[in-house]
Amino acid sequence: MLGLGLVVIGLSACGSSHRRAGPYSVNQVESAFGAQGIVLHKAQRQPKRGVEVLVAEPQVRVLVDVGGASYSVGWTGERPIGQGNVTVFRGGTSAQTVKAALSHLH
Repeated sequence: MLGLGLVVIGLSACGSSHRRAGPYSVNQVESAFGAQGIVLHKAQRQPKRGVEVLVAEPQVRVLVDVGGASYSVGWTGERPIGQGNVTVFRGGTSAQTVKAALSHLH
C-alpha cells in the first residue's frame, strides 16, 4: 500500500520551508527514475496547485515543484533527498538508487 508514511504538503504564501520551481519537468523526473527501474505515476490525491506528487512501489513518493508555489513537507519519519525542484521520500528503495535517478536529471 502506498502512503504508509504520512506526507503533508502545505501550500502557503510565506515559503519559510520550500524548494524553488526548477529545471526539472515531471516527464524528466519520470524518465530518470524509470531508467533506474522505478516506474512513477501520478498519485490519486494531488495538491490544488504548484506541486505534482508521483508515487511508485515500494512507498516511493516524489514531489516536483512545477508552479513555484511555496510548500512545506510535514514530518514523515524519513529524511527526504532533494535536488532542485524535486524532493524524494524513498520508502523501501535504496538511497543509492534514488541518487542514481537524480543524477540522470539534466
